[in-house]
Amino acid sequence: MQDHAEHTTNILSQIGVMSDMAMIAGSHHERLDGKGYPLGLDERSIAMESRIITVADIYDALTADRPYRAAMPPEKAMAILQDEVGKAVDGQCFSALQAVIEKGLAE
Repeated sequence: MQDHAEHTTNILSQIGVMSDMAMIAGSHHERLDGKGYPLGLDERSIAMESRIITVADIYDALTADRPYRAAMPPEKAMAILQDEVGKAVDGQCFSALQAVIEKGLAE
């Protein structure tokens, strides 16, 4: 399962118009604390674009139905993400997602 991030980088790097995005997309499971995969990058090496994808990917994974569990409510997913700020999740990206979620829940 963890190989998909590396496969993403390898595949996109071979597609001319997507090659600039290969590392960004392939880094979406890296963590600010360096405990992510596939490269073990830390906050010094993770692009803002990857940080955006990371927070969106985690939120989507938590709030989507999975074969092994039901989707979490947005509030619970956001609490989990908030606990990961500074470790796995960038604080600015979390705040941006929080603003979007709050706006959507208010409408």
